[in-house]
Amino acid sequence: MSRITKHIYIEILGEEKAKDIIEIINKVRKESDEEMIIEVLKKDREQQWRKGRREGEKMGIAKAIKQMVKEMLKRQMSDDEIMEITKINKEELERLKIA
Repeated sequence: MSRITKHIYIEILGEEKAKDIIEIINKVRKESDEEMIIEVLKKDREQQWRKGRREGEKMGIAKAIKQMVKEMLKRQMSDDEIMEITKINKEELERLKIA
């Protein structure tokens, strides 16, 4: 594998992930099966996409809960009611009150 290719992997995936991918590619290359290399890269890209989607969903849920808590606080709901409905704990509620 050329230095340029390694550099591109590092720039795109980060050093640790690039190292893992390069290691896999080198193993696959020993078997000289280029189709497997492509499949490994596709699977990795799909895993990264799924991970990003899950993280985005978590962020969206957290944002919705934050907005809901703020509205509940405006309506002067008790802390216990807010925690029961939103399933957040006292620490999270206090943090959101400050935010």
